[in-house]
Amino acid sequence: MFKKGLLFLAVSLFSHNVLAGWVCQEAASVRDGNRILACGIGEAESESEARLKAFENAEQEYKMLCARDVRCKGYKTEVNPARNTCKKKDGVYKCYRGLEYYITKVKDVEDNSKVLSDLEKEKQELERKYLAAQQKYKKKQEIEALKRKIKEKDFSDKIEPSKSPSSNNQYSLYLGSSRSSVDYGTSEVLEEYDIPNGLLGFAIEFQRLPNKKAWIASIELFSGEEDTVAGDSIYTSGSFIHLTYRNYLKDSYEGFYYGYGLGIASTYVEVLSFDLSNDATYDDNQFSVRLDLGFLSRKKPAGFDIGFSIVSVSDNYNSSGFSGLFRAGVTF
Repeated sequence: MFKKGLLFLAVSLFSHNVLAGWVCQEAASVRDGNRILACGIGEAESESEARLKAFENAEQEYKMLCARDVRCKGYKTEVNPARNTCKKKDGVYKCYRGLEYYITKVKDVEDNSKVLSDLEKEKQELERKYLAAQQKYKKKQEIEALKRKIKEKDFSDKIEPSKSPSSNNQYSLYLGSSRSSVDYGTSEVLEEYDIPNGLLGFAIEFQRLPNKKAWIASIELFSGEEDTVAGDSIYTSGSFIHLTYRNYLKDSYEGFYYGYGLGIASTYVEVLSFDLSNDATYDDNQFSVRLDLGFLSRKKPAGFDIGFSIVSVSDNYNSSGFSGLFRAGVTF
Protein backbone atom coordinates (compact mmCIF):
# COMPACT_ATOMS: atom_id res chain seq x y z
CA MET A 1 0.00 0.00 0.00
CA PHE A 2 2.84 2.40 0.87
CA LYS A 3 4.49 1.72 -2.52
CA LYS A 4 1.24 2.34 -4.44
CA GLY A 5 0.71 5.61 -2.53
CA LEU A 6 4.11 6.82 -3.63
CA LEU A 7 3.17 6.10 -7.24
CA PHE A 8 -0.01 8.19 -7.01
CA LEU A 9 1.92 10.99 -5.37
CA ALA A 10 4.58 10.86 -8.07
CA VAL A 11 2.00 11.20 -10.86
CA SER A 12 0.24 14.06 -9.08
CA LEU A 13 3.35 16.12 -8.36
CA PHE A 14 5.45 15.68 -11.48
CA SER A 15 4.98 15.68 -15.22
CA HIS A 16 3.93 12.30 -16.66
CA ASN A 17 6.47 12.72 -19.48
CA VAL A 18 9.25 12.62 -16.92
CA LEU A 19 7.99 9.76 -14.76
CA ALA A 20 6.01 7.56 -17.20
CA GLY A 21 8.99 5.36 -17.94
CA TRP A 22 9.70 4.76 -14.25
CA VAL A 23 6.01 4.40 -13.26
CA CYS A 24 5.28 1.92 -16.08
CA GLN A 25 8.13 -0.25 -14.84
CA GLU A 26 6.45 -0.41 -11.43
CA ALA A 27 2.71 -0.64 -12.21
CA ALA A 28 0.27 -1.48 -15.02
CA SER A 29 -1.86 1.65 -14.51
CA VAL A 30 -2.26 4.56 -12.10
CA ARG A 31 -5.32 6.78 -11.53
CA ASP A 32 -5.38 10.31 -10.15
CA GLY A 33 -8.87 11.81 -10.09
CA ASN A 34 -10.17 12.02 -13.66
CA ARG A 35 -6.79 11.04 -15.14
CA ILE A 36 -5.59 7.52 -15.83
CA LEU A 37 -2.01 6.66 -16.73
CA ALA A 38 -2.15 3.31 -18.52
CA CYS A 39 1.04 1.37 -19.16
CA GLY A 40 1.94 -1.31 -21.62
CA ILE A 41 4.96 -3.54 -22.21
CA GLY A 42 6.06 -4.96 -25.55
CA GLU A 43 8.87 -7.27 -26.53
CA ALA A 44 10.14 -8.05 -30.03
CA GLU A 45 13.32 -8.48 -32.02
CA SER A 46 12.81 -5.10 -33.69
CA GLU A 47 12.40 -1.87 -31.74
CA SER A 48 9.50 -0.62 -33.89
CA GLU A 49 7.51 -3.79 -33.31
CA ALA A 50 8.22 -3.69 -29.57
CA ARG A 51 7.03 -0.06 -29.43
CA LEU A 52 3.81 -0.97 -31.27
CA LYS A 53 3.07 -3.88 -28.94
CA ALA A 54 3.68 -1.68 -25.90
CA PHE A 55 1.29 0.95 -27.29
CA GLU A 56 -1.44 -1.62 -28.00
CA ASN A 57 -1.06 -3.18 -24.55
CA ALA A 58 -1.30 0.23 -22.88
CA GLU A 59 -4.47 0.98 -24.83
CA GLN A 60 -5.94 -2.41 -23.90
CA GLU A 61 -5.05 -1.83 -20.24
CA TYR A 62 -7.04 1.41 -20.27
CA LYS A 63 -10.07 -0.15 -21.98
CA MET A 64 -10.21 -2.99 -19.46
CA LEU A 65 -9.99 -0.56 -16.56
CA CYS A 66 -12.52 1.92 -18.00
CA ALA A 67 -15.06 -0.81 -18.78
CA ARG A 68 -15.24 -1.63 -15.06
CA ASP A 69 -15.35 1.95 -13.74
CA VAL A 70 -18.68 3.85 -13.67
CA ARG A 71 -16.75 7.14 -13.56
CA CYS A 72 -15.12 6.30 -16.90
CA LYS A 73 -17.45 4.06 -18.88
CA GLY A 74 -19.71 5.98 -21.25
CA TYR A 75 -17.71 9.23 -21.18
CA LYS A 76 -15.49 10.72 -23.86
CA THR A 77 -11.78 10.86 -23.14
CA GLU A 78 -8.74 12.81 -24.23
CA VAL A 79 -5.44 10.99 -24.61
CA ASN A 80 -1.88 12.28 -24.35
CA PRO A 81 1.21 10.20 -25.14
CA ALA A 82 3.53 9.69 -22.20
CA ARG A 83 7.12 8.56 -22.07
CA ASN A 84 8.25 5.63 -24.19
CA THR A 85 11.34 3.75 -22.97
CA CYS A 86 13.07 0.86 -24.75
CA LYS A 87 16.00 -1.35 -23.74
CA LYS A 88 17.76 -4.07 -25.67
CA LYS A 89 18.91 -7.22 -23.91
CA ASP A 90 20.13 -10.47 -25.48
CA GLY A 91 18.97 -9.27 -28.94
CA VAL A 92 15.40 -8.53 -27.78
CA TYR A 93 13.91 -5.07 -27.34
CA LYS A 94 11.68 -4.43 -24.35
CA CYS A 95 9.63 -1.22 -24.44
CA TYR A 96 7.50 0.52 -21.81
CA ARG A 97 4.74 2.81 -23.07
CA GLY A 98 2.62 5.22 -21.06
CA LEU A 99 -0.68 6.76 -22.24
CA GLU A 100 -2.44 9.38 -20.14
CA TYR A 101 -6.23 9.50 -20.49
CA TYR A 102 -8.27 12.47 -19.29
CA ILE A 103 -11.92 11.53 -18.60
CA THR A 104 -14.27 14.36 -19.60
CA LYS A 105 -17.82 14.94 -18.39
CA VAL A 106 -19.24 14.58 -21.94
CA LYS A 107 -21.33 11.46 -22.55
CA ASP A 108 -20.13 9.24 -25.39
CA VAL A 109 -23.33 8.70 -27.40
CA GLU A 110 -23.37 5.46 -29.43
CA ASP A 111 -24.37 5.31 -33.09
CA ASN A 112 -28.15 5.44 -32.84
CA SER A 113 -28.73 3.49 -36.06
CA LYS A 114 -26.66 0.56 -34.80
CA VAL A 115 -28.47 0.59 -31.46
CA LEU A 116 -31.85 0.57 -33.21
CA SER A 117 -30.72 -2.24 -35.53
CA ASP A 118 -29.58 -4.38 -32.61
CA LEU A 119 -32.82 -3.71 -30.75
CA GLU A 120 -34.87 -4.63 -33.82
CA LYS A 121 -33.02 -7.94 -34.16
CA GLU A 122 -33.61 -8.67 -30.49
CA LYS A 123 -37.31 -7.79 -30.88
CA GLN A 124 -37.71 -10.09 -33.89
CA GLU A 125 -36.06 -12.96 -32.06
CA LEU A 126 -38.34 -12.47 -29.05
CA GLU A 127 -41.38 -12.31 -31.33
CA ARG A 128 -40.36 -15.60 -32.93
CA LYS A 129 -39.94 -17.25 -29.51
CA TYR A 130 -43.25 -15.76 -28.34
CA LEU A 131 -45.18 -17.15 -31.34
CA ALA A 132 -43.60 -20.58 -30.91
CA ALA A 133 -44.45 -20.59 -27.18
CA GLN A 134 -47.98 -19.35 -27.94
CA GLN A 135 -48.61 -22.15 -30.44
CA LYS A 136 -47.25 -24.73 -28.02
CA TYR A 137 -49.45 -23.36 -25.22
CA LYS A 138 -52.59 -23.49 -27.42
CA LYS A 139 -51.88 -27.07 -28.44
CA LYS A 140 -51.48 -28.10 -24.82
CA GLN A 141 -54.77 -26.40 -23.96
CA GLU A 142 -56.52 -28.25 -26.78
CA ILE A 143 -55.06 -31.56 -25.60
CA GLU A 144 -56.16 -30.95 -22.01
CA ALA A 145 -59.67 -29.98 -23.18
CA LEU A 146 -59.96 -33.23 -25.18
CA LYS A 147 -58.74 -35.26 -22.20
CA ARG A 148 -61.45 -33.70 -20.01
CA LYS A 149 -64.13 -34.47 -22.60
CA ILE A 150 -63.03 -38.09 -22.82
CA LYS A 151 -62.94 -38.41 -19.03
CA GLU A 152 -66.41 -36.84 -18.68
CA LYS A 153 -67.73 -38.85 -21.67
CA ASP A 154 -68.72 -35.61 -23.37
CA PHE A 155 -69.01 -36.44 -27.07
CA SER A 156 -71.44 -33.71 -28.06
CA ASP A 157 -68.92 -31.65 -30.04
CA LYS A 158 -68.22 -32.49 -33.67
CA ILE A 159 -64.45 -32.57 -34.13
CA GLU A 160 -62.77 -32.79 -37.51
CA PRO A 161 -59.68 -35.03 -37.47
CA SER A 162 -56.43 -33.13 -37.71
CA LYS A 163 -54.74 -33.28 -41.07
CA SER A 164 -51.73 -35.53 -41.28
CA PRO A 165 -48.32 -34.02 -42.05
CA SER A 166 -48.54 -35.41 -45.58
CA SER A 167 -51.42 -32.98 -46.28
CA ASN A 168 -48.82 -30.21 -46.32
CA ASN A 169 -47.51 -31.53 -49.61
CA GLN A 170 -47.80 -29.11 -52.51
CA TYR A 171 -48.45 -30.33 -56.05
CA SER A 172 -47.83 -28.34 -59.22
CA LEU A 173 -48.86 -29.05 -62.80
CA TYR A 174 -47.44 -26.71 -65.40
CA LEU A 175 -46.82 -26.05 -69.07
CA GLY A 176 -43.87 -24.25 -70.60
CA SER A 177 -41.10 -24.32 -73.13
CA SER A 178 -37.45 -25.33 -73.33
CA ARG A 179 -34.65 -25.09 -75.88
CA SER A 180 -32.48 -27.87 -77.29
CA SER A 181 -29.22 -26.93 -78.98
CA VAL A 182 -28.24 -29.59 -81.53
CA ASP A 183 -25.23 -29.88 -83.85
CA TYR A 184 -26.12 -31.53 -87.14
CA GLY A 185 -24.51 -31.79 -90.57
CA THR A 186 -21.66 -33.49 -92.31
CA SER A 187 -18.33 -34.22 -90.66
CA GLU A 188 -16.89 -31.21 -92.49
CA VAL A 189 -19.69 -28.72 -91.80
CA LEU A 190 -21.76 -28.77 -88.62
CA GLU A 191 -24.73 -26.46 -88.23
CA GLU A 192 -26.11 -25.56 -84.81
CA TYR A 193 -29.89 -25.58 -84.41
CA ASP A 194 -31.72 -24.09 -81.45
CA ILE A 195 -34.89 -26.15 -81.30
CA PRO A 196 -37.90 -24.91 -79.29
CA ASN A 197 -39.72 -27.59 -77.32
CA GLY A 198 -43.09 -27.72 -75.66
CA LEU A 199 -42.88 -28.66 -71.96
CA LEU A 200 -45.23 -30.52 -69.63
CA GLY A 201 -44.17 -30.73 -65.99
CA PHE A 202 -45.28 -32.10 -62.64
CA ALA A 203 -43.73 -31.35 -59.24
CA ILE A 204 -44.39 -32.30 -55.62
CA GLU A 205 -43.13 -30.48 -52.55
CA PHE A 206 -42.96 -33.49 -50.29
CA GLN A 207 -41.01 -32.32 -47.25
CA ARG A 208 -40.85 -28.88 -45.68
CA LEU A 209 -37.86 -28.01 -43.54
CA PRO A 210 -37.17 -25.27 -40.97
CA ASN A 211 -36.02 -21.83 -42.10
CA LYS A 212 -38.32 -21.60 -45.16
CA LYS A 213 -36.77 -24.52 -47.05
CA ALA A 214 -38.35 -27.51 -48.81
CA TRP A 215 -37.57 -30.48 -51.05
CA ILE A 216 -39.10 -30.55 -54.55
CA ALA A 217 -39.25 -33.62 -56.81
CA SER A 218 -40.10 -32.82 -60.42
CA ILE A 219 -40.38 -34.38 -63.86
CA GLU A 220 -40.66 -32.50 -67.16
CA LEU A 221 -41.43 -34.00 -70.56
CA PHE A 222 -40.52 -32.03 -73.69
CA SER A 223 -40.67 -32.39 -77.47
CA GLY A 224 -40.18 -30.21 -80.55
CA GLU A 225 -39.00 -30.10 -84.13
CA GLU A 226 -37.00 -27.86 -86.49
CA ASP A 227 -36.19 -27.90 -90.24
CA THR A 228 -32.55 -27.62 -91.32
CA VAL A 229 -31.13 -25.50 -94.11
CA ALA A 230 -30.65 -28.68 -96.12
CA GLY A 231 -34.35 -29.54 -95.90
CA ASP A 232 -33.95 -32.21 -93.24
CA SER A 233 -36.16 -32.34 -90.14
CA ILE A 234 -34.84 -32.67 -86.58
CA TYR A 235 -37.15 -33.97 -83.84
CA THR A 236 -36.22 -33.74 -80.16
CA SER A 237 -37.90 -35.26 -77.12
CA GLY A 238 -36.94 -36.30 -73.64
CA SER A 239 -37.35 -35.68 -69.93
CA PHE A 240 -35.78 -34.00 -66.92
CA ILE A 241 -36.04 -35.68 -63.51
CA HIS A 242 -34.71 -33.57 -60.62
CA LEU A 243 -34.61 -33.31 -56.85
CA THR A 244 -34.37 -29.63 -55.89
CA TYR A 245 -33.63 -27.92 -52.57
CA ARG A 246 -35.85 -24.84 -52.61
CA ASN A 247 -35.47 -21.69 -50.49
CA TYR A 248 -38.51 -19.46 -49.95
CA LEU A 249 -38.19 -15.81 -48.98
CA LYS A 250 -41.28 -15.95 -46.73
CA ASP A 251 -42.10 -18.10 -43.71
CA SER A 252 -45.38 -19.06 -45.41
CA TYR A 253 -43.52 -21.13 -48.02
CA GLU A 254 -44.79 -18.98 -50.87
CA GLY A 255 -43.81 -15.90 -52.84
CA PHE A 256 -40.40 -15.62 -54.48
CA TYR A 257 -38.06 -18.60 -54.22
CA TYR A 258 -34.79 -19.96 -55.58
CA GLY A 259 -33.47 -23.48 -55.60
CA TYR A 260 -30.77 -25.83 -56.80
CA GLY A 261 -30.73 -29.54 -57.38
CA LEU A 262 -29.42 -32.63 -59.18
CA GLY A 263 -31.05 -35.01 -61.59
CA ILE A 264 -30.97 -36.84 -64.90
CA ALA A 265 -31.55 -35.39 -68.36
CA SER A 266 -32.70 -37.90 -70.98
CA THR A 267 -32.76 -36.66 -74.61
CA TYR A 268 -33.74 -38.35 -77.87
CA VAL A 269 -32.95 -36.77 -81.25
CA GLU A 270 -34.19 -38.09 -84.60
CA VAL A 271 -33.06 -36.66 -87.96
CA LEU A 272 -35.14 -37.34 -91.08
CA SER A 273 -33.35 -36.41 -94.30
CA PHE A 274 -35.45 -34.95 -97.11
CA ASP A 275 -34.47 -37.82 -99.44
CA LEU A 276 -34.68 -40.48 -96.67
CA SER A 277 -31.04 -41.45 -97.30
CA ASN A 278 -29.33 -40.02 -94.23
CA ASP A 279 -31.66 -40.67 -91.30
CA ALA A 280 -30.07 -40.79 -87.86
CA THR A 281 -31.04 -41.03 -84.19
CA TYR A 282 -29.28 -40.05 -80.98
CA ASP A 283 -30.24 -41.17 -77.48
CA ASP A 284 -28.36 -40.12 -74.35
CA ASN A 285 -28.79 -39.87 -70.57
CA GLN A 286 -26.67 -37.49 -68.51
CA PHE A 287 -26.50 -36.25 -64.93
CA SER A 288 -27.57 -32.63 -64.74
CA VAL A 289 -27.49 -29.65 -62.38
CA ARG A 290 -30.53 -27.42 -61.97
CA LEU A 291 -31.00 -23.81 -60.83
CA ASP A 292 -34.51 -22.42 -60.18
CA LEU A 293 -36.03 -18.95 -59.83
CA GLY A 294 -39.75 -18.35 -59.49
CA PHE A 295 -42.87 -17.13 -57.71
CA LEU A 296 -45.40 -19.40 -56.01
CA SER A 297 -48.94 -18.65 -54.78
CA ARG A 298 -50.70 -21.09 -52.45
CA LYS A 299 -54.23 -19.71 -52.69
CA LYS A 300 -56.96 -22.33 -52.43
CA PRO A 301 -58.42 -24.22 -54.19
CA ALA A 302 -55.64 -23.53 -56.70
CA GLY A 303 -52.68 -21.18 -56.78
CA PHE A 304 -50.07 -20.64 -59.44
CA ASP A 305 -46.36 -21.21 -60.02
CA ILE A 306 -44.33 -19.17 -62.52
CA GLY A 307 -40.62 -19.73 -62.92
CA PHE A 308 -37.49 -20.17 -64.95
CA SER A 309 -34.90 -22.91 -64.67
CA ILE A 310 -31.46 -23.50 -66.11
CA VAL A 311 -30.53 -27.16 -66.53
CA SER A 312 -27.02 -28.21 -67.52
CA VAL A 313 -26.99 -30.76 -70.31
CA SER A 314 -23.80 -32.09 -71.87
CA ASP A 315 -23.76 -34.92 -74.42
CA ASN A 316 -22.39 -35.84 -77.82
CA TYR A 317 -24.74 -33.70 -79.87
CA ASN A 318 -25.67 -30.88 -77.48
CA SER A 319 -23.48 -27.88 -78.23
CA SER A 320 -24.66 -25.33 -75.66
CA GLY A 321 -24.47 -27.47 -72.54
CA PHE A 322 -27.51 -25.72 -71.03
CA SER A 323 -31.27 -25.76 -71.44
CA GLY A 324 -33.54 -22.93 -70.35
CA LEU A 325 -37.00 -23.91 -69.03
CA PHE A 326 -39.86 -21.43 -68.79
CA ARG A 327 -42.92 -22.67 -66.92
CA ALA A 328 -46.34 -21.52 -65.69
CA GLY A 329 -48.93 -23.67 -63.98
CA VAL A 330 -51.32 -24.30 -61.12
CA THR A 331 -50.70 -25.58 -57.60
CA PHE A 332 -53.16 -27.59 -55.54
